[in-house]
Amino acid sequence: MMPPIQLRVIESPTGSKWDTEVGDMWRAPSRDDPDREAWCVHLPGNAGFWYTTERASGTDQRWEVNGTPPAITVTPSIDCTPYWHGSITNGAFS
Repeated sequence: MMPPIQLRVIESPTGSKWDTEVGDMWRAPSRDDPDREAWCVHLPGNAGFWYTTERASGTDQRWEVNGTPPAITVTPSIDCTPYWHGSITNGAFS
């Protein structure tokens, strides 16, 4: 069994964010909320990118994000079906 993919903080991409690797995360100040910094996370399985300030589709509910990047824990799970549905716990995908 392969070890989980760990998140890692990188500088904001200067080119396409698609040039980053799964697990890369960087500050995205343009998506900050008044009470929360935004971080962009490159998700596994062609799921694309997720921002820590996003709200669940069709709701006003945000994910709970705890910890200091890259060691964040996100609840509930992130569902990007059919590409990826999983969790981020202590800075690792599961």
